[in-house]
Amino acid sequence: MKHFIGLLTVLTFTIFPASMHASPDFGNDSSTWARDGECDDPRFSGPGMASTLVESDRKADATDCQAAFNDGQIALQHSDLPDFGDDTGSWVKDGECDDPRFEGPGMASTLVDADLQADATDCRQAWNTGQIVLSTSALPDFGDDSGRWANDGVCDDSRFSGPARQDAAITSDSHHSKDASDCRTAWNNGQLSMPVAAAPPNKANKGTPPLGDDSGTFSNDGECDDARFSEEGDNSSYMREHVLRDATDCRQAFISGQVSLSLDFGDDSGRWANDGVCDDSRFSGSARQDAAITSDSHHSKDASDCIAAYRDGTLNRY
Repeated sequence: MKHFIGLLTVLTFTIFPASMHASPDFGNDSSTWARDGECDDPRFSGPGMASTLVESDRKADATDCQAAFNDGQIALQHSDLPDFGDDTGSWVKDGECDDPRFEGPGMASTLVDADLQADATDCRQAWNTGQIVLSTSALPDFGDDSGRWANDGVCDDSRFSGPARQDAAITSDSHHSKDASDCRTAWNNGQLSMPVAAAPPNKANKGTPPLGDDSGTFSNDGECDDARFSEEGDNSSYMREHVLRDATDCRQAFISGQVSLSLDFGDDSGRWANDGVCDDSRFSGSARQDAAITSDSHHSKDASDCIAAYRDGTLNRY
């Protein structure tokens, strides 16, 4: 349904500058409890939230929720939202995340295990702004939920150790890679240790690809809408328009192995880059009609021109 809505709004889609970071749509202050210093919008979670939440306050407490979001006291909820813990670390509220479970430009340069779940405000703020993600360092393959005792709130995969395994009745290998949801939740919350033999992260990727910003219409909704991560992206105007505009969702999905990069535009290192014409001969479509370059000399070397054409629907990847 969301993608269908996106198709209907093609003509009114607003292009934001790449430097602008898109925050959630906070809505208005129509809630009975607006402007009381607590966020009542049930889309969020964190210490800045009211104790009682109702669906009617969704997008109806904008002032309170925006202030709490900007202060790092709340975050948008989604299935893999980490437990940020508290502020008991030695370097709290200094503008850098010190929790070693994360990585990214919002992290401190030196990390110690003592700060695990102990720098909540800084890390939540960095998470909200897309500056950190859960670490990719040997990220395990959690598998699926095909085990008999999957989704019971306990990690039954005996490859792992840690506090989340203390109440597990399963100690055999019967649930190896078969209790993904329970184990992933425990991992995100810092309650599991690395399995002895973990699978490499995301097909042994050579690093996270460029992800852009969150200026897309449906950014921060827990789904990656960037056409580059879908083999069928050519068929969806909605996904085309979200190339490099759904950074937070796609970063998390890429790191967790839910998506892989299907289309790499490359960079602007070609001689004829940024001339308004897509010179990358891997592509076809009306945007290639005026291109003088038909050789492979500009393969992956004219990204900006080709991305612009691709978003407009005048370029296809085959």
